[in-house]
Amino acid sequence: MDPRDRVRQADIRLLRVFQTIVQAGGISAAELVLNIGRSTISRHLSGDTTN
Repeated sequence: MDPRDRVRQADIRLLRVFQTIVQAGGISAAELVLNIGRSTISRHLSGDTTN
């Protein structure tokens, strides 16, 4: 896989998480919508894309 594709995928995930937080009205509500935990959301927002 081209490294640029990994960056694009990470950017798209970050935008999706951020958009969901805004639309849902907060991180707690976004957790339910995205079906991921607060720590995963925090990792996305901090830019940590390692698993």
